[in-house]
Amino acid sequence: MQIPKKCIEETNDPIKSPSEKGKSITIKNPTRKTVRLIQIDDCAITKGERCDMLIEVDCRNIALFVEFKGGDIKHAISQLRTTICSLNQRVSKKEKIAVVIAGKTNPSIKTYIQKAKAEFKTKLKTKLLMGSKVSEHHL
Repeated sequence: MQIPKKCIEETNDPIKSPSEKGKSITIKNPTRKTVRLIQIDDCAITKGERCDMLIEVDCRNIALFVEFKGGDIKHAISQLRTTICSLNQRVSKKEKIAVVIAGKTNPSIKTYIQKAKAEFKTKLKTKLLMGSKVSEHHL
């Protein structure tokens, strides 16, 4: 899948904090490597389920899929799964990390999250992480 240039922001800022719905992810980039912030939702993919953003760091061979979510964790996980499958050809040789950044999660969903983490690891070769309102990643 070809991603339109209008959906891609290249940066080497030492700190970048994209946000949505009152949630944010902070990318700390002290060595100022080139990072691509790709707007997936309503830009690169406009139909069907999709996550909010893909962050690519070529020098580290990382693809970080991000979903900012109010509370529906099952839907967030489904959106990440669908996007990873849709963009698999683009990211197949990269270390894949999927991050759900949500508000409070219901404790009753913990078993579902653990099963999803196992599925992502085995089937999608992706590490699934859960974060609170703010998540931070160091490059």
